[in-house]
Amino acid sequence: MSKSLNDFVDETIKYDFKEDDVEAMKDIVRKAVQYFNLKSREEAELIETGFIRVLHLASIIEENLLSKIIELSLKSDSHLSVEEVYEGKVIRKY
Repeated sequence: MSKSLNDFVDETIKYDFKEDDVEAMKDIVRKAVQYFNLKSREEAELIETGFIRVLHLASIIEENLLSKIIELSLKSDSHLSVEEVYEGKVIRKY
C-alpha cells in the first residue's frame, strides 16, 4: 500500500469520471479492492431480469475504507456509503 487514499482516488478518477454514474463508483470499488489487496469481493449474479453485482464485505474496516474512497471520489460533503452505491446488494461476512 504505497499510495494514500487521496492519491489513489485522484489517480483513479483522472479521466472520464462522472459523479452521478453508479457504474463508475462500482469500478472504483473494484479497483480499490484489487489495489489495497482487500478480502472483500464483488460477484455478478444472474437473476430473472439479468445480471446484478453483489459486494461481499470481509470486515467492517474494509466497508468503512471503501465508503471513504467513494466519499473522496465525489469531492463533496455528501456521505454516500458503499451499500448505497450497490443499492443494498451487500453481503457482510463479519
